[in-house]
Amino acid sequence: MFVHPRTAIAFAVLTVAGSLGAQGTIDRGRLIGLAADAGGPAITPPTVQRQILCREPTRVCAGVGQPVTDWAGGLAYNASNASVWQTQGTRMAENAIATCDLLCSVPAELILGAGSVATGLALSEASATLYQIESLPGIAALHQWSLTNCPPTVFSSCRVLLPTNRHIAGSVTVDRKHGWIFYAASIFGPTPTGPQNTILVAQLTYPCNIVCTFPVLACNTATPLGPITGTAFDDCDELLHVTDGVRTVTLRRSGLQPCSFQIVGCCTTGPLANQQWAGIDIESIHPVPVGQSCLGGNCPNCGAMELFAHGDPNVGNPDFAIGIANGPVGGRAFLAFNVGRCVPQNVPFLCGPFYPEIGALPPVIITLGVLTGSAPCDGSIRSRIPVPLDFSLCGGAMCFQGIVLCPVAVQPSIGLTNALQIVVDS
Repeated sequence: MFVHPRTAIAFAVLTVAGSLGAQGTIDRGRLIGLAADAGGPAITPPTVQRQILCREPTRVCAGVGQPVTDWAGGLAYNASNASVWQTQGTRMAENAIATCDLLCSVPAELILGAGSVATGLALSEASATLYQIESLPGIAALHQWSLTNCPPTVFSSCRVLLPTNRHIAGSVTVDRKHGWIFYAASIFGPTPTGPQNTILVAQLTYPCNIVCTFPVLACNTATPLGPITGTAFDDCDELLHVTDGVRTVTLRRSGLQPCSFQIVGCCTTGPLANQQWAGIDIESIHPVPVGQSCLGGNCPNCGAMELFAHGDPNVGNPDFAIGIANGPVGGRAFLAFNVGRCVPQNVPFLCGPFYPEIGALPPVIITLGVLTGSAPCDGSIRSRIPVPLDFSLCGGAMCFQGIVLCPVAVQPSIGLTNALQIVVDS
């Protein structure tokens, strides 16, 4: 083990993680979305639900409200706060998924005129931007919100003409890896010509200059697709997920052209309680605690000491952070980490298992600082570990563990936190 300069943590660790490649099994198609009764009024209250594609969903939190129309509503995942932004058409709210606490709220930006509603959300942590689409038949508007502060503020808006004067833009998503934005346009309501589902594609740098379009017709000949209410792009898998609220089609880019997509999967399992998706996104892989904290013989009895993560380690997240809480005030804190999975190993002078693997590539140890707090076991400290916008990191696994040199006048003692297993993904 060796000490590494703190300033180089992001590139010394997370860039190395990319060379490791995928670690174990990662559930693909990790959707999270706003589910609500179609056509309202709500019989079952709207909820945020998560779903591994084709499996039974589970409830996460209460939804922001019943979508005001069949095409209103949207949801975007925010790895910076491990939260979701959601809208029911007229207002937007951010909720932490672990506690469901309200973190921020703001009225949706609506500029197209009477009857216009917010119909979809997407988000980029790397640029701290929330993308909100609104629509009327025949036209849509994209609004870009800066998430630097709460409430967020709109810094750019533009308009998109839709394929016909009956089409409505029901969803939006972004491909951060290649710099594209996708709008889903459909004809909602009874119509003899069907939903005419069309995906419109533009560059993120010129988001309202449509460069090409392509249709999304059906899962298969026996499973027609209704109007599109949600889209999500998985940057690491390069898969586009499109849903009509119940059925979800998965497409993969089949060529160099931005509209060269082909269907590679179809799932017919929708949200719980016979609800429908009003918006979907990809949920990040969350850090997983491993093991328990322990304290050396002369350490204070701080039994609740823990290593925690703020946000998720997805590609391009500048706000990912790791810290220690409920430790001995005055203790000196260090962070040990290495590429790979957390593996319990015995080190003679430590009070419990050491989890970052000790092998050919030795663990890195950096100094976090002194634990501060208002009570003897209220010591805490947190350090940002920005994740580079480098998609070669996808699937890289790392193990983190805290080390605390306890503040005692007699023989020094060492405490260990639990470990955190992380996987870098989108």
